[in-house]
Amino acid sequence: MSQALKIVIPPPVFSLLSFIGTIIFVYVCIIAFSIMLSLLVIALFYVVCEFVWTPLYERRNRDPEAGDERLSFQPNREEWHDQATFYQAAVLHNLRVLEILDSIVEVLEERRDQRHQRDREQLLENKLPPPIAYGSHEIEMNCKDCVICMEDFETDQLCQVFPSCNHTFHSKCMNTWLKKSLTCPICRNSVLDL
Repeated sequence: MSQALKIVIPPPVFSLLSFIGTIIFVYVCIIAFSIMLSLLVIALFYVVCEFVWTPLYERRNRDPEAGDERLSFQPNREEWHDQATFYQAAVLHNLRVLEILDSIVEVLEERRDQRHQRDREQLLENKLPPPIAYGSHEIEMNCKDCVICMEDFETDQLCQVFPSCNHTFHSKCMNTWLKKSLTCPICRNSVLDL
């Protein structure tokens, strides 16, 4: 009667560490996006000012009486070249910053994945019983083959019994399976429910 009323609580989707890693990743993405957006705005402003607005302004405000005086306030080609060089250097600098941010995100993701894998392995070590030789008196002979690899069990072969449902699998197959999913391959009982 108590097993019929057993409530199955699903495992938590995110641990605190993965949540913090996700927040950091989102924050870095927002920073990278804002840097790229600011570069785009600067480039558009430069194009509008140098190539669109200045020629239109010169055509509309031609003053024949000003002569060379008005032209002396115009930037010469060297100054335009210096400005273009400055903007190119700014773009290259911002690209380097983006590369650094990208490498930081990659390192954070690697550490999060390693931490997640380590936590998962510790959880499995604590929850699973040790491997048992097939054919020993500790294993019920209710299954003759491993449903993961579809091969028959051989006598004295190391097997793993799923603790919540007593389904038996090869030890190597079980370890490979549990790296992908924390549930029984047959009945989908969770290791975390133990």
